[in-house]
Amino acid sequence: LKGCEIHTFDFISEKDGIDFATLADKRGVHFHHWGISPNKNGKTFKETMKALHHEGGTVDIMKIDCEKCEYTDYRQWLK
Repeated sequence: LKGCEIHTFDFISEKDGIDFATLADKRGVHFHHWGISPNKNGKTFKETMKALHHEGGTVDIMKIDCEKCEYTDYRQWLK
């Protein structure tokens, strides 16, 4: 999408010989080796926005696939 930044986050950076960061980079996507979760070794949504220098910005589209963390973590995404 022209003018958009696309970021993807995952604790796992490689699987079955596929390097996610390299694959993402080839498609113009920014891969970050952390999850958006206050648990484990992730960062909260607010910490992530700060790390990406997007504080005060608007997230137009957010797709989540985190093996049911949606149910436990969604409140911190809205703060």
